[in-house]
Amino acid sequence: MEFTATDLILFWYAPWAAPLRAACVEPLAELPWPAPSPMPLAPKWPRPLFLQRLVGQAIATRVAGLKDHPWDMRCHFGNDSEPDWGPDATASYDLPCLHELREQSICWLWGMEMERLLRSMLTPPGEVGLMAWTRAVLGICEHFAQMYAEFKRRYKARRAREIVQAEVQRFLTNDYSEAA
Repeated sequence: MEFTATDLILFWYAPWAAPLRAACVEPLAELPWPAPSPMPLAPKWPRPLFLQRLVGQAIATRVAGLKDHPWDMRCHFGNDSEPDWGPDATASYDLPCLHELREQSICWLWGMEMERLLRSMLTPPGEVGLMAWTRAVLGICEHFAQMYAEFKRRYKARRAREIVQAEVQRFLTNDYSEAA
């Protein structure tokens, strides 16, 4: 997906992204652009916004835990969850392929993307460039929205929320014994 300049700026100011911004290990002292006034509405691609807040809060919780216990960073998904700072970082999932995946495979993707987002948040934005870092993080956020939409398409909203909450809890407890 091509993120607009507004998408990139909104990430740094919008309420839906606040938990992720809080998880950034090296917050920016100053942003290169001012806050938009008035604040535009969130774009459609990250919706539902509760999902982005849920994921952001889980990432912030794990980042805080790693500050206290840095040895607890286990990468269960290996190279699959390595952050991608290049143009592929913003590639959307192919929806027909997502439709064909089994629920277990989408849950595996969910865990891998959670780990990729955690690893991204542990990388200071200045290390890879603010725009590349923000695009990569937004690409992962879009993936979560796409996976949630697929669960919702299959099972309706209530069951989709249950699956997502279970996967977020799995991430928080670091319970990926069968992921690799």
